[in-house]
Amino acid sequence: AAQYDREAVRREIEGIVAQHAVVLFGWSSCFFCVEAARLLRQAGYEVKEVDLDHWGLDGDGVMRYYGLTDEAMLAGRSAQGRKATNPMQAELAQMTGRA
Repeated sequence: AAQYDREAVRREIEGIVAQHAVVLFGWSSCFFCVEAARLLRQAGYEVKEVDLDHWGLDGDGVMRYYGLTDEAMLAGRSAQGRKATNPMQAELAQMTGRA
């Protein structure tokens, strides 16, 4: 299974949340995520969007952090029977009790 630095990922999440009043962790292709961000902005909120499908990947599809490829994360997910596709998604699930 793919390993990663959990504390570094949690620090990144906590840093994002500390800097913004409203943070929406979602998927760039998710209609509900895009619509939620639009409605929040329409209501006058400044929204920080974090697209989990784009987080941590460089232009070659290699994880910027932890030296993991997207394929390695997917293989690790399949081996563990988990739904998370990257370290940030996995930690958000742990932090919110959804893992």
